[in-house]
Amino acid sequence: MAEESKTVVAKKRGAQKQYIIYGCIIALLAAFAGASAGFNAEQGAGFIAVGIILAVLALCFAVYCFVLYAMQKKLPDALIYAEGDTLYCYQYKKKEYIAVRCADILSADGGITPRDVRAGLVRIKTAERTVEVVEIAEPFAAREKILRLKLSAEGVRGEENV
Repeated sequence: MAEESKTVVAKKRGAQKQYIIYGCIIALLAAFAGASAGFNAEQGAGFIAVGIILAVLALCFAVYCFVLYAMQKKLPDALIYAEGDTLYCYQYKKKEYIAVRCADILSADGGITPRDVRAGLVRIKTAERTVEVVEIAEPFAAREKILRLKLSAEGVRGEENV
C-alpha cells in the first residue's frame, strides 16, 4: 500500500525578533528601577519598596518576552498539515498534533479580529470541538486551504454515497 503524502497547510511565522528587543529594553528598565531604589535609599523605605516592586514587575515582563520568543522557536515548521482526508493541527500546550477529519469540519476562521490576525490564529470548528492553532504565517491563506480540503473531502464522501 502506498504511503500517503503530507500536504502542508500552514507554516509557522518567522521568529518575532521584537520579543527579544522588548525583553532587553524592559530588562534595562528593571535595572534602572533597581538602581533608583538604591540611590533613593536615603529618602526612606517607601522609595525603596516602590523601586523594588517596579524592578520586579519589569523583570517579569522581560522574562515573559524572552519565553515567548523561545516558545516560538521551538514550534515545528508545519503547524497544520493534511494527510489523506485527515487534517493534523499542532497544539503547543500539549506539544502534539490533533487529528481532525476534513469531512467533519464545519468552518474555518482565519483570524476574526485584528488581534487574532496578529497572533496568526486559525480556528477550525467541528461538531464536537473548536481547534485553535496560533503562530501561523498566513492565517487567511491557511483558512482557504482548509476549506478547499473540506470541499474535496465532501466531494469524495458524496461520491461514495451514490
